[in-house]
Amino acid sequence: MTTTIVINKQGYAVKDLHVFGETVTISPERTVMIVACQVNGMTTAAVVYQADGTFMGIAQSSNTLMQQLEQESGYFRRRQVQTMQRLLPKTLDPDAKSLPWVKGQDAFMPITCYTDGPTTWVNTAFLTAIETQGFQTRLVMQDAPDIVTSKGRNKFIKQLTAIKIMSLWMCQDLYGRGSQLERAILPMINWPDNAPINVDQAALQASRDLTCLTTLGERLKLPVDEETTLADLQRRARLNISQRDMKTF
Repeated sequence: MTTTIVINKQGYAVKDLHVFGETVTISPERTVMIVACQVNGMTTAAVVYQADGTFMGIAQSSNTLMQQLEQESGYFRRRQVQTMQRLLPKTLDPDAKSLPWVKGQDAFMPITCYTDGPTTWVNTAFLTAIETQGFQTRLVMQDAPDIVTSKGRNKFIKQLTAIKIMSLWMCQDLYGRGSQLERAILPMINWPDNAPINVDQAALQASRDLTCLTTLGERLKLPVDEETTLADLQRRARLNISQRDMKTF
């Protein structure tokens, strides 16, 4: 097995990798990483590395495989992660184009912004170290090749710190567990001084409400922000629907 995979600035492997499978199952418990790669110059393929040491090429993009994980698990990154994201210190607020997939202690981290195209996804449970090598960063992986990229180590630390906080807060919210899990989640990452160890339940509920309003507003094609109330949204929705009805006559 290759011991190192070089990932370019676009988030995929810099050389062609052989694709030989049609289907593969992505699992937070078994999948170590999903490497976006080129096949005949096209970036619509991926190689999936599993914890048992096996790997399989697949003729689907890495982002498509992550979408399948969301569909099969019924757990959608945007709804859950964005709710937690609003509670993070501003210095750690992740780019909306590169939100991780986080569910309790399970997390997949995108190497680059996935909205710009396929990118490589790393299961943080199998990440053992982050090393600097000259102008490059090496992600040391368990049971899979290491990843080398030009993305700076500090940017990865910022991503992983945000994941650690959201992961612990999710565990507290989902399972009622306290702060003792902090040491078990990404142990190589220190807890930042500007983030509370326990999630603010009132703030979390307010953020959850805003996520619901935002989702509803987008479905109705209405603007939603922190000042929007349910009454505002209902009033705008009624007006919007009324105007549409008038246009049909």
